[in-house]
Amino acid sequence: RQPDRIPVVTCPDPQIINEDSLLSFQVCATDADGDTVTLMAEGLPPGATFPTVSDSASVCGTFTWDTDYCDAGVYTVTFIAYDNYALSLADTCEVVITVTDVNQPPSFACPDCTSIAEAAFVTFDVTASDPDDCDGDLITLTAVDLPEGATFTNGTDNPVTGTFTWQTDYCDAGVYTIAFIATDDHVPPLADTCEVVITV
Repeated sequence: RQPDRIPVVTCPDPQIINEDSLLSFQVCATDADGDTVTLMAEGLPPGATFPTVSDSASVCGTFTWDTDYCDAGVYTVTFIAYDNYALSLADTCEVVITVTDVNQPPSFACPDCTSIAEAAFVTFDVTASDPDDCDGDLITLTAVDLPEGATFTNGTDNPVTGTFTWQTDYCDAGVYTIAFIATDDHVPPLADTCEVVITV
């Protein structure tokens, strides 16, 4: 028998995907001597799979990773093909995977519209949250078109709650639409709006 030749593993180009996307690609290895070649992976990101596979002369395996919104970053996965006839004969290749951050907008728990009599007191809370816990996003609440005499206490947090208060008087009859805006501190920022209609 002639001297064994090293198997050859072939990797795809670097991969770039967005968070919350499915990545799948094949890696193949061949052995020019027709020996059984085993293909495996090292450095798999959490949640990614690449089953170790073996076959005569050539073999392919499929890398699969269903990313989520906490997976932004750069990952290097090493694929190794070794000759079962001579385990010291091995080839490697690396695939660099870049997962791009995807910002998600905040969302509201918006209170119902309300009707009150003149001279009545009305108060309610407005709460917003941001699903990007992994990024540490904070939310700032603001209110637009507050009626005269109404106040809205707000802050910056995640989740964050602001309190609307209004002591109406006998001149306040009418319909008021108040917009509450939740803005995250991502770059660039995203925002959500909820409207509450108050009928006096």
